[in-house]
Amino acid sequence: MLTPDKSYEYQMPTPQQSIPSSSLTSVPEYYADKNVFITGVTGFLGKATIEKLLRSCPKVKGVYCLIRPKKGQPVEERLKDVFKAQLFEKLRSEQPDFETKVHAIQGDVLEDGLGMSEEVKKSLVKIIHIIIHSAATIQIDDHIRMSAEMNSLGVSRMIHFAKA
Repeated sequence: MLTPDKSYEYQMPTPQQSIPSSSLTSVPEYYADKNVFITGVTGFLGKATIEKLLRSCPKVKGVYCLIRPKKGQPVEERLKDVFKAQLFEKLRSEQPDFETKVHAIQGDVLEDGLGMSEEVKKSLVKIIHIIIHSAATIQIDDHIRMSAEMNSLGVSRMIHFAKA
């Protein structure tokens, strides 16, 4: 519920408002035939999220990963490096071709428009059903301004993208 000062206040549903369990969709059913846009896949949380998503929801249509180039390494190569982690061994044994569903998108949450061209953004907006934002910095020695930008402005930029 939106309060008069425009803040959001969550109200627990009453038992009369609860949804019957027979009408609930399972997570794999919900993600089936959907495209997911995800940030932060080169980090710990992102790796765990993408592995769990692909393993638990084998019918997910596609996963589009926003990745920034780093040290001259192309984003496609950075994504391949993610999949070399031991974490993906079980997924690889169960779904050997899982990588064909995953697409690297060059961009950066620190840049306006997520660092993507208008053409790429328009293409993604047409096909994306679900957004998972897990890009963040947890380095205690990072410059405070960069940390604040990634951890707060990055969220704002993702919301702007989601509204497009």
